[in-house]
Amino acid sequence: MDETFADFKCVYKKPVTLHKHDIPDDFVRVLYGENKVVVLDVRDIPQEYAQLRTYFFVTKLKSLPHTPINDTIVRFYFLGTDCIVYPYINIKTVEYMNAERIPQIKHFNMFLDNAYTRASIIVKLSKLDGKYTLDYYVNSKIFYNVVNGKREPKFYMLKDIFNHKKREQVMNTCDMELEEILQNPVVGEQLVGLEEEHTMLLKPDVTLYNYQKRDTIWMESIEKKVKDGDNMITLNFSRAIPVLDNCLLYQSVIVPKNYFNDVVHNNIITFRYFGGNLISEVGLGKTMIALYYCFLKDSSTREKYNYFVEFAEGCTYFYKRGKNKGSTCGKELVSQLYCSEHNSTLFNDKRSLKYKNLESFDPSLFIKCNKIQTNATLVIAPNQLCDQWVSEYYNKFVNDKRVVLLVTYDQYKNLVLADLLFADLVVVSTHFLANPFYEKHALSRNNQCVLENFGIGEKYSSAQQLLESKEFNVFNYFHWNRVYLDEAHELQGHQKFSHIKWQLKAVSADYFWNITGTPFSHGIVGFLNSLIYTTSYGAYLEGLCVGTLSSNLSNIDVFTLMSMGLGSGLVKKCDFLYRRNTKMSIKKELEANVIREYIKMLQFSSQERTIYQSFIEGNKVKNHELLVRLCCHSELFQHTGELIRNCKTLDEIQQVLLDYNKKQMDIIQQKLTVIQNHIHLLQMEVDGYLDLDTLSHDQELTLNSIRNKLSIERRNLVHYTKTHDNYKRTYQYLENAIKQEHDNCPVCLDSIEAGKLTLTKCGHKFCWDCIQMLYNSQCMSVVCPVCKTEMTRRDVYLVKDDNPQQVETVDDFVKMTKSTKIGNIIYFLKNNLQQNDKVILFSQWDELLHKVGDILSKYGVSLVYCVGSVYQRKKAIKSFTEDNNVNIIMLSSRNAASGINLTVANKIILLEPVYGTQEYRTNIETQAIGRADRIGQKNPIDVLRFIIQDTIEQDILDGTM
Repeated sequence: MDETFADFKCVYKKPVTLHKHDIPDDFVRVLYGENKVVVLDVRDIPQEYAQLRTYFFVTKLKSLPHTPINDTIVRFYFLGTDCIVYPYINIKTVEYMNAERIPQIKHFNMFLDNAYTRASIIVKLSKLDGKYTLDYYVNSKIFYNVVNGKREPKFYMLKDIFNHKKREQVMNTCDMELEEILQNPVVGEQLVGLEEEHTMLLKPDVTLYNYQKRDTIWMESIEKKVKDGDNMITLNFSRAIPVLDNCLLYQSVIVPKNYFNDVVHNNIITFRYFGGNLISEVGLGKTMIALYYCFLKDSSTREKYNYFVEFAEGCTYFYKRGKNKGSTCGKELVSQLYCSEHNSTLFNDKRSLKYKNLESFDPSLFIKCNKIQTNATLVIAPNQLCDQWVSEYYNKFVNDKRVVLLVTYDQYKNLVLADLLFADLVVVSTHFLANPFYEKHALSRNNQCVLENFGIGEKYSSAQQLLESKEFNVFNYFHWNRVYLDEAHELQGHQKFSHIKWQLKAVSADYFWNITGTPFSHGIVGFLNSLIYTTSYGAYLEGLCVGTLSSNLSNIDVFTLMSMGLGSGLVKKCDFLYRRNTKMSIKKELEANVIREYIKMLQFSSQERTIYQSFIEGNKVKNHELLVRLCCHSELFQHTGELIRNCKTLDEIQQVLLDYNKKQMDIIQQKLTVIQNHIHLLQMEVDGYLDLDTLSHDQELTLNSIRNKLSIERRNLVHYTKTHDNYKRTYQYLENAIKQEHDNCPVCLDSIEAGKLTLTKCGHKFCWDCIQMLYNSQCMSVVCPVCKTEMTRRDVYLVKDDNPQQVETVDDFVKMTKSTKIGNIIYFLKNNLQQNDKVILFSQWDELLHKVGDILSKYGVSLVYCVGSVYQRKKAIKSFTEDNNVNIIMLSSRNAASGINLTVANKIILLEPVYGTQEYRTNIETQAIGRADRIGQKNPIDVLRFIIQDTIEQDILDGTM
């Protein structure tokens, strides 16, 4: 490094990504302002901006391409020397900097003389092997004072940098270790043969793959260690941060390394695990593995419960309402479970039981850990997946197990003690756990008081009366064999996450398992939540007073992060609790499904391009989600969606947007006028007080109050002025574009209405009414108003659509739908689908799905939406999978994007590219494609994307966003 930085020491290099990949070094400029470092390409700064008296960074920056680096480490100012920024990427001579073409950059450049040597911190942009970093240089005097124990007022700056640096190191290390878990799946351990009797769990035509067998062996090894008490995890950690050469930072003190004792260095975390995490890729049969394992392991203890119950004969339909409420149908079966009347039942809630040997039933033999002991495994899953667990059991396993499904309050109200006590599998939805009626019911009872009633005596005179009681139907009254939490990552975004978390914490079991294909969709927070659920690590966090985990742990200071073990290999220490198979790792025993991806690049129509560009022009700060929506359909802009919905053409949409922006400009202008008048009046009051020779105490208070109001109004003025300018830019862009596009009649100067376009032999356009008026006034012949060519009536042509109702070409569908993308998708579906094709239409937004669905339905295409209640979703999925007339299912990331098995589908249309981080996009698209890319898929899968060129969609696809 040049002698410019000889008296400074680089303590931290922060990786940054610039808004452009190809800025030559000599054109890079680095500026600073309040809390922000900004990188610009000097070629993007117009000369008129550079000459502004006001520093253009304050007033004009948003209109320029730039990279803002919001810095939480130090605070930068225009004036002063505490923290300054070097304006170039390479070290420049004083002569070079004096020749700077942007006067304002030169004006604030403290490196033209020795003023910079007084700075506490210098931040400089650097480049190495094509990668950029923001380098933090600290004045050596600060180091000297700190190391030698002298008073240093700028110590807090140094401390903040080291804290931030350590936090970044901790988080980056955790991310890499999580990635190792995902990218390094298990390889084939030696397979121990399963006993022949165990294979009797499955139907004759169903077998396990070897990797599934190995998964069950791994699960058994985890549970064996739990049972034997060999399930302790121990981790050492330090609370100090190494800094400088031989020093440590602890809390707010920097001292030599040998100063601290074991209290700081050798701290120990200990906690126990009670299960693990089955995190194989989407579509590899995790549900089947989990079911197989629980039935396999619970078979030995099942005899104790089988002694008292067996299945009743006849139809198993359970009446939840009406005069037969609480009873079972019992009619003659026409299928495995139901009579002819109930054979179309959507859900297999539970099978009716018949009691036996109740004279031997002793409730005291069914108590464990002060809970009612059941032999069942409890499955807690999202609404849309609960029935899939039950269906997987009935379709692939010998149906001799007692299975209970709970997704609605109606099902719950008819639940009795025997249903839970003698069950082998209970499946309940996370949505139901947050049901306010269930919460109220669970909280209204004292666990100990209820258990006192679990016996035959004063309250329940017989075993049958006890078993048919509804007093005990609260899940945390029971001790379960094991608990499976399915798709746990979805809980993080659940609106009642805290309620569900409390319910999970209250559940008692021998073993806890987490099952998901996307375990770390929330990064390290997802990992910690899985650890809290399957281990006692949560109790340790409570001791640290760690509350709710935010998305990036930003609410937790770095020393607490270190105390959590995140800086000492916690992820690595616990990686054996996570087992992942991938399609690549098992390719030798399971041939991967064929996935063919097609991308169709589309061009906006001129009107759509105008609308899209108008939003870019009018809003200098890009709303990326809005732009993605506009690529699909202009109605998806929420502020004008209702107005646009009634438009019949793209021209009408342009006009509606023009009128909308004009109206908003007028409204804001009225507000600006009111604010300006108020500012004028307040300023007059201030001037009146300032004209006085002296001010009393009360007058000073009043003056300060007026000044505060004046300051607020001035901020409002700036805000509304910017908003007005945004609408004005959009309005002007649309207005100019419409003027250029429309065919105006040269006679009346109005735009020519559809159906009235008239062409002359000389090639000019008029509206039919004006030409008729000319003929009426000039008899048989007229002169063209534009070129004076003589014309007869035969030289004038009325342009009409020969068959306006017929929609056949892509352009026809585009015009009809007012959307290039939707028009092309509908054209594809109408013309390219075979009779046996099944299509998943996937979008992030339900509005877009309904827009496409409404138009498809209009043209006779049968489809279903996977939305609504659990019954509505189940019915939609059943129609799609079983009805040959239903070829399309509409699926959104908000509604059932994860876990659903749709192997009948052989085509997936992604209506728009997923916007977000690379990890987020991958997770969402993997879940969408994973609905069809599963075990049991028999056809190649076509994934189709319709992308609008030269828009944000192409940027996302190319990875430049």
